[in-house]
Amino acid sequence: MLKFGKLNVEVCYNLGGEIMKKALYRKYRPISFEDMVGQEKTIKILREAIKQQKISHAYIFSGPKGSGKTSAAKIFANALNCENNLNGEKCNKCSFCLNDNEEKMDIIEIDAASNTGVEEIRDLRNNCLLLPSSGKYKVYIIDEVHMLSTGAFNALLKILEEPPAHIIFIMATTEMNKIPITVISRAQRFAFQKISLKQIYDRIKYVAVQEKIKIDDKAIELIAEAADGSLRDGLSLLDQLSGHEKITQSDVEESFGIVDIELIKKINLQIVNKDKNGFIDYWQKIKNKNINLEFLIKKIMEITEKSMLDASDNYVELKNNIEYLKFLNYLMKEVIVAKEPEIMFECLVLDYLTNSPQPQIEIVVENKSISEEQIINNALAKATKKDKEIWQQKLEKSQPLFIENNIYCLDVLEVAIASKQEVIIMVKDEAILPQIIKKQPMIAKILNDKAKPLYLLFVNKKRFVEIKKYYVKNKENIKYQKIPVEQEKIITNFKEIVEVAD
Repeated sequence: MLKFGKLNVEVCYNLGGEIMKKALYRKYRPISFEDMVGQEKTIKILREAIKQQKISHAYIFSGPKGSGKTSAAKIFANALNCENNLNGEKCNKCSFCLNDNEEKMDIIEIDAASNTGVEEIRDLRNNCLLLPSSGKYKVYIIDEVHMLSTGAFNALLKILEEPPAHIIFIMATTEMNKIPITVISRAQRFAFQKISLKQIYDRIKYVAVQEKIKIDDKAIELIAEAADGSLRDGLSLLDQLSGHEKITQSDVEESFGIVDIELIKKINLQIVNKDKNGFIDYWQKIKNKNINLEFLIKKIMEITEKSMLDASDNYVELKNNIEYLKFLNYLMKEVIVAKEPEIMFECLVLDYLTNSPQPQIEIVVENKSISEEQIINNALAKATKKDKEIWQQKLEKSQPLFIENNIYCLDVLEVAIASKQEVIIMVKDEAILPQIIKKQPMIAKILNDKAKPLYLLFVNKKRFVEIKKYYVKNKENIKYQKIPVEQEKIITNFKEIVEVAD
């Protein structure tokens, strides 16, 4: 079970001296490594460094917003200055730990976004000469360090080259690429990751219980999704909705413009299939609901990324997905800066649907939703000699595409039974049957040139003989799902269809 901590200070005061509610992300900010959510590997290394007293003079904590960089920096700074830290954690008993002042003299936080100039860094360099007032180290935490100007970075570099023994720098950033390599090379770097969906979900649920906030589990899931790996954002969203008597899924959707994932999948399908009218129909249903377009595009990108990884051995489909992801990335950038995001989204998607090249036909292979027995029964029910010949010809004509997709098995494949939608192919060399089955979705896409589903089944010689025997034995009792022609005619034709060597 996850253990969570919370700050001792429960309330804060405004300028008039009135008590104000403290924001949840501040109230439940971690005060020890044990309270941290996620970043287990990084925390383990930092704790070991404190235990073994292997301390560097400079650290860079990089990663997405809300992943705990600044919190970890504060916890690390306090543990470094603790007089008798335990297992890499502050003891909470020594004089330094008992100092209630949140902004301790020896832990200095600097917001680089508002202190970008050379003069501020020069002042910092002069202050570095002063010894710590109560702790062992004077720790400077520079938040959003990438915002420093070139001159400020050069001034900071002078300090990093020859720092006093009592000075430690912890630099936090969301944009590592903007930090000069000369600074990076003089610091230890720790990459913070997005916090997992489950960890955010658990944390929000914990805080909701502590605060006596009534909330549905589905609402928590949506908030965790919208947080996008940022625990701070997740708690802020919960805080924003805490005035409701009970937070429901619809409350979250309406407040933050979150679209149901099933609807997102349907919209994505219309775009992928180049169905302009279908896209317009779904878009009309949601366009006036103040939807969160960044969330919508992000979810479509996740769906496409999964599809790309699943089809990584299919060159054509992989290329289509990569091009689509490039478009989605461009779409995201344009929507973020647009004055009218919804109009921009609509225009760019319709332009993509109208002008971009048509993708390769995507064939639905439904073997997962239909049993092997059903495929066999339907194949026997509707099979004809003509369909068998048609599929065999397609198999032979598709050889160049097979080779292009690294499938070298045409000489061992033979159509055994076939209808217009059900095809049973015998694999003559049983040793490669597992490889063929693995390539089944790709083979189906190459063979099929229609929008109808293709039910494809690969069998070895032994299995095909069993199917023949099964048919002969049960032909009077086989239950067909759909029989497009008379049963007597099918039985007559089947003798010709299965003339494959025993």
